[in-house]
Amino acid sequence: MPADEQVTKSDKNLDHEWSQQEVLTHAAVQQIHGLAPTPTADMEWARLTKDLSLCLADLVEDEYLVLSHKRANYSVQFAAQGQFGMRAEAASNAYIVPEEARLTPEDYVTMAELGWRIPTDAIQESRPQVLDLTGHLPRILTENPVLDPDGCRNFFVDVSYPIDFGVLSELAVRTFREVYSVRHPLMLQYKAFNRDGLEIRFPTLRLKRKET
Repeated sequence: MPADEQVTKSDKNLDHEWSQQEVLTHAAVQQIHGLAPTPTADMEWARLTKDLSLCLADLVEDEYLVLSHKRANYSVQFAAQGQFGMRAEAASNAYIVPEEARLTPEDYVTMAELGWRIPTDAIQESRPQVLDLTGHLPRILTENPVLDPDGCRNFFVDVSYPIDFGVLSELAVRTFREVYSVRHPLMLQYKAFNRDGLEIRFPTLRLKRKET
């Protein structure tokens, strides 16, 4: 083979190798200088969904975990009940202030579609009911209301043991995104504690811990 042809082919190989090396070096420089592509909001929400499910699995009976918006009364909270499962609650208009931040009737419908039980205002749900969406505060109307010890003024769901923590985590994330319109997990904070008020830390959540 002619020498000049050998040089030409060698140059092509070197060009190819240099191209690969250049790409790898550029990526390394980006990481070193903090220039790596920033994760998208979708990526961060997916990561929070996974991290939250692991943290929920760590809760033992009479321990609580609350995720909340840093500047609004939007929150989702979890109460571990041991072998009895777990209760989750999400803030309803009974607790959301100011008035312009309250959920719309359509939001209440979306919450029900996501799997939440509509706030009962302590009435028994086994009787005939109608969801009244005519006022500024959607409510359940029922015939001959009876006090229900399991009722709640928040949206709520009771999950029996064994618990699918992935489903609960996804429910919380979808609630923040689709109903409370939270754009990014960095807008959230958390608080965790036990029955005696002792605080619990979950650094793996990668969220700011709410100051007491």
